[in-house]
Amino acid sequence: TGPEPYKYIIDEAIKNSVDLIVLGKKGVMLGAVGKKVIGNAPCKVLVVPVGATLNFDKILIATDGSVYSNIAASEAIGTAKRFNSELIAVSVAKRDSEVAYAEEAVKAVKESGEREGVKVQTVVAKGEPFEQIADVANKNAVGLIVMGTYGKTGIEKFFMGSVTERVIGTVARPVMVVKKK
Repeated sequence: TGPEPYKYIIDEAIKNSVDLIVLGKKGVMLGAVGKKVIGNAPCKVLVVPVGATLNFDKILIATDGSVYSNIAASEAIGTAKRFNSELIAVSVAKRDSEVAYAEEAVKAVKESGEREGVKVQTVVAKGEPFEQIADVANKNAVGLIVMGTYGKTGIEKFFMGSVTERVIGTVARPVMVVKKK
């Protein structure tokens, strides 16, 4: 017990050298403690909404081609390989001028996955990123969404990328947040 519960969670994760913190989510948005855990975690964080079922049949990796999403893609590919999962790589362009960049981002994930023997389906969508990611996840009945987030410092640690945060708040599916170490 104490005024800042997230600190106890982080301290235990560090003390025990954990690889994954699992958080439940009962409301629409992730609470303040959950956000702070993700922002300060020394490892991956899996957010599982109440009523959601975690499975590895289909895994969605959301990529924007950044170093953060590349780290998450590597995690998603490794997980898909371990569980013989189908991997769906999605990238979202807000404007027509961004479509080619989104195509390159999913192509890179597909090539990396196929080198590891993982079947990768690619989707390039246009629109608001969190909405499109949620839509692709729902249409494909994925059992896990993997996303990257910034490895921030100081006060910024309390905020993950807004797309990641909004996907967590929008989907009723487990989301694994991977960040640069």
